[in-house]
Amino acid sequence: MATNSVATLPPRYEFESPSVDSIQCTGKPSIFSFMQKREKRAIVLSRIRDIVSAPNFSSSSIVPTVNTCAAAISPAEFSKLLQKRNIEGHTAMYWAIVNHRREALWAFVSFITRFSSACVSDLRLACMLTSDHALFAKRNLARVIGSSKDESFRKFLGCPPDEVQIHDTGDGMCKIQFNVCFRIGMFRKRLLTKRKFGKEFVAAGRIWSLRMSSVAPDGFCRIHLKLSDESLPTRLDAVLVIEAHSGKPGCEIPPQDLRKPNHPDDFTIPQSPIGYAGRPLERTRIRSLSSSHGP
Repeated sequence: MATNSVATLPPRYEFESPSVDSIQCTGKPSIFSFMQKREKRAIVLSRIRDIVSAPNFSSSSIVPTVNTCAAAISPAEFSKLLQKRNIEGHTAMYWAIVNHRREALWAFVSFITRFSSACVSDLRLACMLTSDHALFAKRNLARVIGSSKDESFRKFLGCPPDEVQIHDTGDGMCKIQFNVCFRIGMFRKRLLTKRKFGKEFVAAGRIWSLRMSSVAPDGFCRIHLKLSDESLPTRLDAVLVIEAHSGKPGCEIPPQDLRKPNHPDDFTIPQSPIGYAGRPLERTRIRSLSSSHGP
């Protein structure tokens, strides 16, 4: 479980490194101008490592130091350096997330125009480790489920962005439990048109995917819950709630929410994802998924 403590890194290699003040851009030539390209990269990497791992690194020095480092080498080199797994097997942005250096993360991101697939994978791991769904969603780190054109189709229909809300209901110790609420605009039309789509979310130190597919002409759908490849397997006890729409005026018996429980002995995530054939889509929408699972 993620904490606010700084992750411990193995000691970095030692060499004579200039102080932050000595590499600030002033009226005098920077020390970087007298160095070879390889030496510049080494010092820049050392400074970046300090930013994301040094316990006493001042937050007010982060942006000036990052700007100075970025000015020392070419933009392409700096972007590549930030996205390379060159700090104990991970990227600088991974450590910025894990060590809760949010100022450093945004400073790094401002110098990257296109993220590599390897860097995206590393950021997914960091969000998973810290159970940070908000950052996971903000950086668009979720993988596409179903058609890659679903997002453009959503915009074409004039739907607002889908919402995924995570609520941790565990006790912070032995009890691991969370609720997930989905708000998906024009659910029926999108599913019947595209036949398949889904959402990834981060909860309890894992990345989960909820996949929805239309499997019959009568409008019934099947819903699957499984873990991403990065996540450790776990046993899951889940309850899926499908919220009923409002009934017709004058209806004596209002529509009831549909609850679909799964006994923990029925499946093991991710080997056997749960499936549910729901009621006709015009009568329902997904409201929440409540689950508890073992470590």
